[in-house]
Amino acid sequence: MHIRSLRRSALATVVLAGLTLSPPMVASDSDWLPEPVRDAVAQELIQRMQPIETGPEIDPEERFAAARRGVDDIVERLDSWGLDGLLDRSPDISALDFPPTRKAIPAAIGRWGACSLGLYEELAENDEQLFYIALSNVSVMMVSAYFRHAYLEDSGTDDELKVYLTSNAFAAIEAQMAENPDLRGEVNEQCGPALSALLGP
Repeated sequence: MHIRSLRRSALATVVLAGLTLSPPMVASDSDWLPEPVRDAVAQELIQRMQPIETGPEIDPEERFAAARRGVDDIVERLDSWGLDGLLDRSPDISALDFPPTRKAIPAAIGRWGACSLGLYEELAENDEQLFYIALSNVSVMMVSAYFRHAYLEDSGTDDELKVYLTSNAFAAIEAQMAENPDLRGEVNEQCGPALSALLGP
């Protein structure tokens, strides 16, 4: 199967979807991922688990509860790290040539987003691998939402983020990843420690 034929989100789509998760900033807003949005993210995780189902039938309510626990775990981990901790844990992906920026948050969003480029739910060989890939991709969206919230608090704008993340340089990165399996493997290896820390034990 050609890599471009797979049903998945490209970097800009994954990252920008994450940017829409966090609510518009208001003076009293301190919750970067409100309860209704967490439910929607849990449903996204369930949807990404659909390509293969080799286990026994699971009650829909139990499936949703498990997905929601996974989302809540990521939220708690990001909150415990804080902005500086998340920036420090951003993957160092030397295999890719990212567009330059002097701003730490857009650069970090791009690096975390690049980690999703080599993760295809459709290529999972078993349920365990599928869960890891699906949760990794959803977690990247949540990381983007967390960063966006902090960026807007610091007087940044959505337009600034979108201009950076939809630049021609990122389109080139996507094309390179789509066509080069060796590069995908190298990026996956470099992203592994960051994603493992994000997903937890």
